[in-house]
Amino acid sequence: MFCSLFRNKEPTAYDPINYRYANLTFLKTADSDCNEEFRLIILVKSAPNNFRRRQAIRSTWGYRKRFSDVPIKTVFLLGIVDEKENNAVTPDYKSKIKDYITLNESINEESDKYGDIVQADFIDSYYNNTYKTLMGMRWLVETCKLYRFAFFSDDDVFLSVKNLLKFLRHPTSYPEYWENQKKIDKFIAEQHYSEVAKKYKQNRNLRHGMKVSAKKGSHIKSLQHDNAVVDDKTGKVKIWKNNPIDFDIDMELESPFFSGYVYFLPPYRHKLGSKWYLSLDEYPYSYLPPFVPAGAMAFSRTTVFDIYYASLFTKHLRFDDVFIAICAKKLGNIEPYHSEYFRLKPSYPVMDRDDIKLEYLIAWHGFDDPDTLVRFWSAQKSLGNA
Repeated sequence: MFCSLFRNKEPTAYDPINYRYANLTFLKTADSDCNEEFRLIILVKSAPNNFRRRQAIRSTWGYRKRFSDVPIKTVFLLGIVDEKENNAVTPDYKSKIKDYITLNESINEESDKYGDIVQADFIDSYYNNTYKTLMGMRWLVETCKLYRFAFFSDDDVFLSVKNLLKFLRHPTSYPEYWENQKKIDKFIAEQHYSEVAKKYKQNRNLRHGMKVSAKKGSHIKSLQHDNAVVDDKTGKVKIWKNNPIDFDIDMELESPFFSGYVYFLPPYRHKLGSKWYLSLDEYPYSYLPPFVPAGAMAFSRTTVFDIYYASLFTKHLRFDDVFIAICAKKLGNIEPYHSEYFRLKPSYPVMDRDDIKLEYLIAWHGFDDPDTLVRFWSAQKSLGNA
């Protein structure tokens, strides 16, 4: 409640305690097309020197025109590097340029070329990931506001944008609703339209265009969704074919939504010195709130706004996934929705996994080698799964 009041610039009973993210200065904003409306914005958290990973993503699942009928935008979130401590360019990138240049200059060139870098003035490091994630949320709140969903990813993640779009349509029934639709499509493809119209008069999820007589065209209009048209002369149904979001069903516009692979665990305290160690001073409770690993998190637009404003009233924590979970817990009405189709750390070779159906895989974290990511994405695409 207090977050919504603060968001609307109304008086609140509490004052914000955390301006760390609100006080960041943006150095690059990738905002040239932020006047457009997007179905999905993907924000990839990337280390400054991971040029090859970013390029692999741009050439695979981050390619903006992957689906011509679905407006999608992909950006990369970066902090800054202290040139006194790290001015080395990675070997793979350095080999492609003639002169030795600093890492920050290389990033400037990359940003000028692709226009997809969002960067602010915090030191880019593992323990500053909360700054990076909340910088991205602030960018979604203040700069690029016209979208339905946002997805936060690491730069070593495989993402099936096609499956993610299906999932966002109906998370609680994914992938069953898609399987049911395929059965309907198969039945329709094998039947005459007069029979289909009679049996499926109320079904508006038809995806395949087939010829019918002009006289019978009127009988199947009830089968169409909003983007289907029957040509009166030819009787051919003209619609989006194999489009990943061509169903009438959709999540309500203002629905709170936060999803990924959900964990409910105690803080990591048994191994001092581990990078996941969480002291009692930082977090005094015996269990973490249900959280989603920050390498693959999906949000509705309204949830992005709510969590960003809740962050202003929440003590900073260096682990971004736990910090996001604390903000969601404070809001009261946002509980992360679990899906087993968001996965961690693939076993190699990656195609040998049989514990889940790769056909429905949404995200898979842990592709350290960009070439492996490209190969796996290409294989999934050839199978129609990406």
